[in-house]
Amino acid sequence: MKRVLSFLGFGIIIFIIIASFKINSGNEFYYAFSEKYNVPIPFNVEKPMSYEAFKLWSKYCDPDYAEKFCHFSGEPSNGETSVSKPILKKNWKKAKEIFGLQ
Repeated sequence: MKRVLSFLGFGIIIFIIIASFKINSGNEFYYAFSEKYNVPIPFNVEKPMSYEAFKLWSKYCDPDYAEKFCHFSGEPSNGETSVSKPILKKNWKKAKEIFGLQ
């Protein structure tokens, strides 16, 4: 029984990862990752955090505070991202192509 539950948990994680990268072109709705908690959220470089992360961040409101994850890919950023620069440099070109960023 434990193995079945473990397998189901793994399957759910894989489903979330796959769903995070699906693009629904009809609604122009894209998934990305919260910089602080790495949970799937709508892609928006102006709001790169989940509501919970924003509540914590808003206590200090430092747009250059080092965050943990890339908003575009969800990979660890090791402090290279912030609210003012939520996408890792190595992912910026691809994000520009997909989302038409400046």
